[in-house]
Amino acid sequence: MIEKLRKYLLLLNGVLHQKKAKKSESILILFSAAFGDAILFQDCMRELVYKYPYEGKKRLRILCRQSVKDFYINSLGFSERYFCKCTYTKNLKDIKNAIKELGSESYKSIYAKDGALETCVIVSNLRASKVIRVTSEVEMNSRNPVNRYLVNKCFTDTTIVPMDTWELNRHAILLNRYENIQVNPVVSNMKSVLNLHPYFDNNKMYVVISTDSSAVYRTWNAEKISEIIHFITETYDYDVVLCGTNEYTVMDTSNRLINLTGKTSFSEWFSIIQFSKLVIGVDSAAIHVALSLGTPAVVLRGYYEGKKYFPYPVEACNGNICKCVTSKAEYNCYLCLQRKNIIKKKNPICYSQCYKKKGIMSCLNNINVGQVKDAIREIL
Repeated sequence: MIEKLRKYLLLLNGVLHQKKAKKSESILILFSAAFGDAILFQDCMRELVYKYPYEGKKRLRILCRQSVKDFYINSLGFSERYFCKCTYTKNLKDIKNAIKELGSESYKSIYAKDGALETCVIVSNLRASKVIRVTSEVEMNSRNPVNRYLVNKCFTDTTIVPMDTWELNRHAILLNRYENIQVNPVVSNMKSVLNLHPYFDNNKMYVVISTDSSAVYRTWNAEKISEIIHFITETYDYDVVLCGTNEYTVMDTSNRLINLTGKTSFSEWFSIIQFSKLVIGVDSAAIHVALSLGTPAVVLRGYYEGKKYFPYPVEACNGNICKCVTSKAEYNCYLCLQRKNIIKKKNPICYSQCYKKKGIMSCLNNINVGQVKDAIREIL
């Protein structure tokens, strides 16, 4: 609570004492998003690097999370010179380090993905002619009046899109409007870039399950995962490989479960996904990776972010298969992550389950095993 108050004071100081920007041709990408968004954003990033090449000075600066930075540099081959030495975190010390590193320059434009408190603290303390974002009216109006005022003071240009606008379309709109760059909003083909080799040596036939996420609310019930594992090993001649970062306990008596959670590098993880017959997961990075590598996928999706990430528009899939599974129950808390205060009044039961307990979202947890089995049958 004390650190949050300090962030607000630093934000208020930046808003009240905004520095005038000097003439500049440099731009800053403030990429606060997680790894899954980095998968979607990679083609846009290539276009920006092409337009703002390094010519003895840094015309393009990128501030992002460490995992995103490692992915772009080590896996996709982007030059390290475009990335800030510091990384984007919610830690106040790291925020101050970012301001210190970036504050000596002026920017023609700062592109920020969202209006999160940490983002606003950083941009309010930098010099820029424009601070730009693409967002929906629902996301803008979800904040309390004080937050809304401070966010609006930080951004000079805001493009409003419908709340269900797909994330990659948002990126394309931003680059088209402000950089005159035409980006085709389709899933990237990482096969040609990564040139991966099979992780397993013996032509193993397997299905990947990755139902964990950096956000606790986007995980799935371990008992249901166990049922899906049993179904796959009993019905098909496939092993099951568990991938991800968070350990979760599942029951398996078939001896055909390979648990690799937390045991693989980026390249190994990509390889496991590319050579699998199917990837099953929540709406997180593993599904974005699967579609970028041409692997069929089944995604378990809740209603908390609307259609911002899934389903992919058909024309954006490059022929890849992605089956979305959602709960059949009726909910009046659609897009609840952006409409928290409204949901508290309209659906107090869901609010108390999802927010106060900080567990799995009800709409995700209520997806039944039968629905997932049906989606698996359609693909396998």
